[in-house]
Order: sequence, then C-alpha cells, then structure tokens
Amino acid sequence: MRNPFTQFDDHAERMNRMSEITHADLAEALIKEQLSPEDYRRAVVSCTRCSQPGACDAWLDAHQSSDEQPPAYCRNRQMLVDLAERQSDTDADAYDRAITPSQTASRLK
Repeated sequence: MRNPFTQFDDHAERMNRMSEITHADLAEALIKEQLSPEDYRRAVVSCTRCSQPGACDAWLDAHQSSDEQPPAYCRNRQMLVDLAERQSDTDADAYDRAITPSQTASRLK
C-alpha cells in the first residue's frame, strides 16, 4: 500500500503546477487570505480522489504556461479559475492605481 503522505505530497505538487500554469497563485492566495489553509488542504484532498492523475500529468507536461483553464475533469477546476480571475482583477486594479492620471488619459486615447 502506498504511503498516504507521499500521495498527498504528489497531489499537492500537481496542484501547484496546475496553479502556476493557469495563473492561480496559491501561495499568494494563502498570504492574502483569498484561500484559507483549510480550503487549500481540502483542495489537495479532493485532488487525491481524482481518477485521472495520469491524464493530469500529461496535461501539465503539455501546458508549461498557459492562459487555459484546468481540464474539465479537474476536481479543483472552478476554485482555480475563480482564484486566477480574482488575482487578475487585483493585479489590474493595482496597475491602474500605480500609474498617474496623465498616463491613464494617454492609455484611453
């Protein structure tokens, strides 16, 4: 029987790779409290219940960096999509606040 901690670690690594590829930064989400440690743990546990880890590994290997969403079979797909969208909106808001009003006006021309 496989060590459950190794299985958990393997799936945590898959989730980290998936989050990097789909631009859902899990570390940032935890730091900014967009994702609780409990929700992260639940997501990894959900990942361990996936029936397609081989397909997931193949998808991850084929998509080194992408604006694509996770594959349809991903048990954490919606959480990752929502997180990436929230972080993208936050990044855009921060960019808009970082530029001056004259820069904003020139961008709108």
